[in-house]
Amino acid sequence: MTDVVEIFNVSKNDLKGIHNGQLSFDNNCIVFNDGKTGKKENLSVQKIDCVYWMRRLINFGIKITTLDKITVKYDGFIDKDFDMLSSMLDKKYNLKLKKKDTSIKGWNCGKFELNDDSAEFYVDNKHALDIPLEFVSHVNKMKNELTLEFHKNTDLGACLSEIRFCLSKNDDDENDRLEQVYDKINNTLHIDKSTSQLLLEIPDVQVSTPRGRYDMKIHLDFMHFHGKSINYKLSFSNITRMFLLPHNNEKRKYFVIGVNSPVKLGQMRYYYVVLVFMMEEEESITLDLSEDALSSQFNDSLTKVMEGYMFDIIGRIMMALVQKKITVPGSFNSSVNSKFINCSYKATVGLFYPLERAFIFITKQVIFVRYEEISIIKFVRASTDTLTKYFDLNIITKAGVSYSFGGINKYDKSPLEEFWEGKHIKVVLEQDKFKIKPTYAESSEDESINMNTAEFGDETSDSSFEYHSDSSDIREEYESEVYNTSDGSNVVYSDASVRSDDKSDKEIDGEASPEIQPKKKRKLIESQEKPKKLKKTKKPVDKDRPKRPCTSYIYFVNDKRQEIKNKYENISVIDVSRKAGEMWKQCTNSDKEKYVEMAAKDKARYIADMKIYNDKMKDNPAKNDKQDSFKTKSPKKAIQSQENISDDISLSSIDD
Repeated sequence: MTDVVEIFNVSKNDLKGIHNGQLSFDNNCIVFNDGKTGKKENLSVQKIDCVYWMRRLINFGIKITTLDKITVKYDGFIDKDFDMLSSMLDKKYNLKLKKKDTSIKGWNCGKFELNDDSAEFYVDNKHALDIPLEFVSHVNKMKNELTLEFHKNTDLGACLSEIRFCLSKNDDDENDRLEQVYDKINNTLHIDKSTSQLLLEIPDVQVSTPRGRYDMKIHLDFMHFHGKSINYKLSFSNITRMFLLPHNNEKRKYFVIGVNSPVKLGQMRYYYVVLVFMMEEEESITLDLSEDALSSQFNDSLTKVMEGYMFDIIGRIMMALVQKKITVPGSFNSSVNSKFINCSYKATVGLFYPLERAFIFITKQVIFVRYEEISIIKFVRASTDTLTKYFDLNIITKAGVSYSFGGINKYDKSPLEEFWEGKHIKVVLEQDKFKIKPTYAESSEDESINMNTAEFGDETSDSSFEYHSDSSDIREEYESEVYNTSDGSNVVYSDASVRSDDKSDKEIDGEASPEIQPKKKRKLIESQEKPKKLKKTKKPVDKDRPKRPCTSYIYFVNDKRQEIKNKYENISVIDVSRKAGEMWKQCTNSDKEKYVEMAAKDKARYIADMKIYNDKMKDNPAKNDKQDSFKTKSPKKAIQSQENISDDISLSSIDD
């Protein structure tokens, strides 16, 4: 009986994820037993090339490379297992366990190396990252960036989708290093190593989405698009639907391929690939497959030599390989007898195709919605009484997603409405919030306005302008009426209205005043000017005048101010005065006696100083006159108007 070494709690990392299980070392092979599925995987010892001991995130692991350029990794070891594994591999398999230094700095600047089966990244000559090329699905290059895209694993909740390397170009390199790495990875990828036979190769195919020109290769299991800087592969198992649609240019056709896993180009994700084929001349191509193989595999649906337009040939080949039908437009016809409608979605112009079971919108990002997913379709600004030439289409799905298409010709409303009502889809005409009123030219004859009718007046019936020389009829102001009173004075009524206290008509200068009922009480404004008031000037400050005496309360506040500030920190000036007032009220007469005496002394000082000051003012009359000059003089009374002077006083006497 041979000795078998078993190690538990070991994990294996491959394309399908991380698997926990048990690792056994037999005499002839290494066996990994999956703890979840119970599946056993054997690795023959004779195929092993090297075994490396490497540090992992929280533990240690071994990396085994085979002669077939296959890499296998097992994690879950501890530091003490190194001596045991090293001696066991040496005795059983005559293999040495090599230590490989791992960089733990976390830097992203280092050295990129490409081996036959993996791409490795080193920091300070220490291993930081290795990527098995079997994990890579596509490789793209753009300027100095190299992008590796990985196979999507639907079983995992989250997985790495792509990684990018920025390869700087050295001046000493004669050849572009990025081109060398790109070509080498392409040669080692599963795409070029695939045993699937090449059927057809078409150069320089125009692709609308994602935009560019590619060399298209069709294999038995997939189709490969090779561009100048971008390559991607479409597996036939990933294709969900195909469409053959007319182009707005009659000489072209759209061939649309829908995929389940999107094509990733940078930050963009494309779920539809749109090919554009010309309809110039019929072509003849030869498939790289024998007639016996074609008849046995495809039941005579494909022939060795195929003739016709290119879109027709590609359609027949794809139907045979993918085993799915191609959808074409149905019974819908627009107002110009076409299968599509020109419109826009989010400021992007495209073509809208109402199909029999769904609609599809061809633009940079293709939109496809089935009719069974639609809740309601609204026609916005599509009423007949509006003057707009276009209307909008708002499609709301049962999930609450809304698609708004604008710029649709109003003549396409009826074909769309009839087509969707036949599909039993709820269609609603949404009324406009703001309707445009019809112009005179579009109004009916009964409602039309004749510009020459008597409603606007007839030129022959207009009376000529007559000038009246009576000066009393001429208004003196623009916005007021001026009337002459019986005594000759002018009275102005605001808003051209006449004030009437008894609400009866008055006669002015023998003529009846206009009967105007004022809405509000009017004020009579007499033509008399009121005297202007003179501005008061401040008296100059006399610096020689003695300072007024302080009261006992002022002396108390000055004495207690510092005491209050020391007791209450950060107190404001207003609060200091408030506290001092409260303390003054609580003081008794004996407490106030000190400050009363200080105020009495200050008052006696003020009386004595004022006597001296008054004596000086008497001796210096010039200074006293200067002070009096600043006194304001009272305004003189205004002279009465001539109308208020009695008749017995003549103008000459006033002048005298």
